[in-house]
Amino acid sequence: MDLTVISENGITSGTVSGLISGLLVAFALGILDKTSKPRLELQRINDETALLRNNGFRTVAFGDTFALEKGNDLLYPKDGFRGRLSEMRCEGRNEIVVGCGIRLGESLSITYKPLWWSEIFPNRYWRYIQNQTAQADVMTVLERTNRPWFTADGACSRFKKYSSAEYSKPVRLCGWRMTHLPLKPL
Repeated sequence: MDLTVISENGITSGTVSGLISGLLVAFALGILDKTSKPRLELQRINDETALLRNNGFRTVAFGDTFALEKGNDLLYPKDGFRGRLSEMRCEGRNEIVVGCGIRLGESLSITYKPLWWSEIFPNRYWRYIQNQTAQADVMTVLERTNRPWFTADGACSRFKKYSSAEYSKPVRLCGWRMTHLPLKPL
């Protein structure tokens, strides 16, 4: 009698532990697969439309775009959304359709800021982020991130307030990053 109880408990515990370890391995492989991709990807849909994909887990606010010999504002909202790309956000593990001013194989630089939460902040926080996106152009973010943080110039550039001629309220560009996105086929 004791042997059958022990063998049934052994089979049950072995099955449960096998299931749990299999789920943990599958979860770890899924995380590795998703994090091996770049944070932002730009894929071509047709001649003037592209898919901007956020592979990260956090919401991303966009700033400015720039490419040599092309200038600024190379990505713009599509499908009835009015405004600029800097007024849009992309949720984590999501994608948005944008208009694209470059051809297949060309690349552009884009500034972005990962945000921790997207829905729980009040409107005042979003106005603050919107003010930052208006001033987070590529050259300013590149100048700020080019210097190492442990040098005197790097530390001063982290705390410097940037202002533009058209905006009256200067802001600190904390947490803004820049990446280069090549336009890939879908």
